[in-house]
Amino acid sequence: MDPSYTDRVERMELEKRTRQADFANNIGVSDDLVVYPIHLLPNAHHGAVFHGRADTLDLISTCLEGTADTLHSVLIHGFGGVGKTQTALQYAHQNASKYDAIFWIQSETTLSINASITKIVRGLSLPGSMRDGADEQNLAAFQSWQQAAKRNGG
Repeated sequence: MDPSYTDRVERMELEKRTRQADFANNIGVSDDLVVYPIHLLPNAHHGAVFHGRADTLDLISTCLEGTADTLHSVLIHGFGGVGKTQTALQYAHQNASKYDAIFWIQSETTLSINASITKIVRGLSLPGSMRDGADEQNLAAFQSWQQAAKRNGG
């Protein structure tokens, strides 16, 4: 690939991220407008039969415990079809009462990520929640809400 093309693409991506961060910092979303708890999870879980994996669920719980001012994350990996998604959903549903907010982000494609962020922004009822296709504005609103929630101890 042409190095100058790669440089232009990287520069455009950096400009886009900078524009999103600037927008997020300036839209002034308040965390006071959100009604907690808010859990936006797929409903498909409720019809599924889930057995076992108690050790995995306990390990996830242990990894996610800790102080609120520290980011905790868990990566569930394995071959397709072994139950990673169902395990994550099971944990989220079983432990929903521990969390003020739980969001499910479909991450198969950029389009599915954008759709998930739009769903979250609407679920939070943020002022100026944008319609489908306003990906940058919705992402910025979500980022602004995250910043406000963090400032408020969320």
